[in-house]
Amino acid sequence: MVVLGRVGAPYGVRGWLRLHPANTDQPGALLEYPVLRLSKGERQERLVVEDGRSHGRGMVVKFSGIGSRESAAHWSGALVGVSRQELPPLASGEYYWHDLIGLDVLDEQGVTLGSVVNLQQTGAHDLLVVKADREIFVPYVPGTVVKQVDLEAGRIVVCWDPDY
Repeated sequence: MVVLGRVGAPYGVRGWLRLHPANTDQPGALLEYPVLRLSKGERQERLVVEDGRSHGRGMVVKFSGIGSRESAAHWSGALVGVSRQELPPLASGEYYWHDLIGLDVLDEQGVTLGSVVNLQQTGAHDLLVVKADREIFVPYVPGTVVKQVDLEAGRIVVCWDPDY
């Protein structure tokens, strides 16, 4: 399962749930999947999306089979995702965020700056959050800053001074 968000508190009394998207630059895309996987502890289920819409910073969703606030509350805190095979294909040179997390980041001289622990979306461009002894932020600007992404080798080569 590729995690795309987390379930928040119930919304209303008819079984709607708040969803807080994560690991995506297109939060509304969650509603394009007809079935979402919910996972909480040992409990995992595929639930059919009946209805949904943007709401504040996240969205609210109504799943088939969840008809009350009480039944919705059982899913609060659950992870929301889809199987890897359900993700749309990407163009050459594009990557899903979850594919970049964990990769080693090296400068052009081969010095390891750390590993990607997260990505952050900003107004101008995304940032790689790289952690070693300390946390640094590297702009994800292909060609200029990010010189190479090699998923098989598990590394990203950047033109970046860690003292920035």
